[in-house]
Amino acid sequence: MKSVLLHPLAKPLVFAAALAPLAWMVWAAMNQALGANPAEALIRSLGDWTLRMLCLTLAVTPVRQWTGQPALARLRRMLGLFTAFYGTLHFLAYAWLDMELELQDILRDIAKRPFILVGTAALLLMLPLAATSPRWLSTPPCLPCCWVRACGAGRSGARPPPSSGGPACPGALAAPSPFGRPSITSHSFEQHCRFGDAHPCHGT
Repeated sequence: MKSVLLHPLAKPLVFAAALAPLAWMVWAAMNQALGANPAEALIRSLGDWTLRMLCLTLAVTPVRQWTGQPALARLRRMLGLFTAFYGTLHFLAYAWLDMELELQDILRDIAKRPFILVGTAALLLMLPLAATSPRWLSTPPCLPCCWVRACGAGRSGARPPPSSGGPACPGALAAPSPFGRPSITSHSFEQHCRFGDAHPCHGT
């Protein structure tokens, strides 16, 4: 099982599988296979797949712990992004096909119907997480070495592990959210203190 999850094709296959419902909806819309009310069918289908993706995303951590397969965490970020993706498409389809992009009507309908209000609030909470989930935004940068000196670590003479980008970055990160956004833990900060004290900017 672990070798399957760590296979290079695992994530592309999950990506393709997550896109398959949207591909089917596009095909059905182009071939008039969505029934008597295609707009309602499309909006409902996008909403259903948003909930399914959300359930899959939230299930990753308990299933990973229950099965002892930490490699499952590789899929959590992608599933979380697909949740936000389908949720955004669901809202856009509602605003365009059902409300004809009339802002006043949309706001009035959201305020009038509690289930639309809850869905809109959930989408607004998801979007910032999805927007900051790419690795280049979520991975914390190395702490400046002169900040690290303020930790008060003793001058041990230890050198940081070699890397191509300067001092070593944190080695211990907190568990990511469903969207895979890590944060610096106290342990990783202590690593900076240990490694940074011997950095050239501290002097000799």
